[in-house]
Amino acid sequence: MEIGISRECWRAPHDVFICHCGEDTKHNVVSVLRGMLVSNGIGCFAVGFQVQDGESELKPDTKKIIKNSKVRVVFLSPNFVHSKECLEEVVQIMDTNGTSGTSDQSKPTTIPIFYDVDPSVFRLQAKGSAYDVQTVQEGTDQEREEWSKALKSICDLKGKLCRSSKEYLWEFLHHIFKRVAECVMDIGSCNDHLISGVPYKEKID
Repeated sequence: MEIGISRECWRAPHDVFICHCGEDTKHNVVSVLRGMLVSNGIGCFAVGFQVQDGESELKPDTKKIIKNSKVRVVFLSPNFVHSKECLEEVVQIMDTNGTSGTSDQSKPTTIPIFYDVDPSVFRLQAKGSAYDVQTVQEGTDQEREEWSKALKSICDLKGKLCRSSKEYLWEFLHHIFKRVAECVMDIGSCNDHLISGVPYKEKID
């Protein structure tokens, strides 16, 4: 389904990088959002999906793709911290993230989406909880420190809350799609439509 965004602006093979925990989001929100983007000519990368000629995206050079992407959409979900791959991607994203609200088109934009979780759980990372990176078996102490810092930092960016049991997900994702498209065309203009700092649920028009 095409949603009426001009294709003339798409240049990079992966304008958008989607960071997600497949266990929580691959077969629902990520699949739908990726479909919206791809069907409108927006280059999109998400681990676990197919690319051209049947090539798998399971073992890509994600660091390079993240660095070159214009927009990063991060689905922070209940099992996100259980995935070392997701944690490493967040570190890479935050290491190359532009300042929120910048008008510098050379800077990428990161949009965190808190899917069935509150931002506070990633900020607090309560000891022994499912969001405590210290419980992740794979990784060094230095890596855990980097993961913890990156998760706290991403919570300070402007983003969205999504409650799957209460949202009309198609409408919610269509709203996200429009914001991503605006960012790809003009990175400096997209941040005004997102929320920052504290938990918030925007009514979908």
